[in-house]
Amino acid sequence: MDRFVHLHVHSNYSLREGAARVEDLAARAAEMGMGALALTDHDGMYGAVRFSQACRHVGIRPILGAELEWGEGYHAVLIARDARGWSNLCHLVTEMHLDERAQSLPPGRRPRTSFEAIARRSEGLVALSGCLRGEVPWLAALGRGEEALDAARRWREVFGAGFAVEVSNHLEPGDTDRNRILLEVAAKLGAPVVATNNVHYAERSDAVMHEVLDCIRRIVALSPANAPRTNHEYWLKSGAEMGRLHPEEQGAPLDLIRRIGAAESTPPT
Repeated sequence: MDRFVHLHVHSNYSLREGAARVEDLAARAAEMGMGALALTDHDGMYGAVRFSQACRHVGIRPILGAELEWGEGYHAVLIARDARGWSNLCHLVTEMHLDERAQSLPPGRRPRTSFEAIARRSEGLVALSGCLRGEVPWLAALGRGEEALDAARRWREVFGAGFAVEVSNHLEPGDTDRNRILLEVAAKLGAPVVATNNVHYAERSDAVMHEVLDCIRRIVALSPANAPRTNHEYWLKSGAEMGRLHPEEQGAPLDLIRRIGAAESTPPT
């Protein structure tokens, strides 16, 4: 069995952005020998039931979460590790969509929550520091290591051992330097590190569909200048491929699951 588990994954329920059906993601993960797979769509858990059913059908464990936007536009990945966490995540998503400010958002703007709201609903949740738009990775990308450490410390104070520093390597300029700072932050905090691929499509060849959907979401013309990513590396890679990209962190996602119980997160069906 492949020891690697993807913990940051978007499906077509990340509306007008994700380009993979939950059934295809589950089937692909099972085909590669993975024992579990997470679903962390943007701002909602619309695909949770279908995803859970698809995972059980192919014999892997579903892990449920969401990527939420908060504050001034930062992202955070939250994963439910038990029923309490699932309830808190549902409350967070509901509250951010019902907020009166969400009713008058311009096209393409996502509803947002706040760090304070996340902290209030942190019980039963695991927090990953997020993609490049996460607070900690964003500061690390700017070379502001001390500020990144301070930000990570705030998350650590709320989530304790349930906070992990997320690193990703899409073979883009800046990835190596950003990850070096993130690894230093994790070491200073004694926090676990999770390697993810911020998956938006199941196969590399599906990248074009992702670009089409994202241009529709942003209401811009489909062109190289408007492509949402600089390359086509945001697919569901095998554990071996992820290990080559992150040799120092191979297996860390599964170790994190075992340590904090995230593999038990399943919704009612």
